[in-house]
Amino acid sequence: MDGTHVLNYAEWESEQAHLDALAAPGDGGGTETEAWRRVRNHPGLTRGTVRRYTPAPSLTAG
Repeated sequence: MDGTHVLNYAEWESEQAHLDALAAPGDGGGTETEAWRRVRNHPGLTRGTVRRYTPAPSLTAG
């Protein structure tokens, strides 16, 4: 609410799928492009972290 945090929400098939995408060459999520350089070097950005959460199983029909 105060502009000091950003939430990047994404769903992946598995933790390994996410790691593979980050490490992928070419157009993968880990590709070093001008757009990613701008994101990583955005003024005011002090660090970036990844926290993975696994949703709790649901006991109700989906």
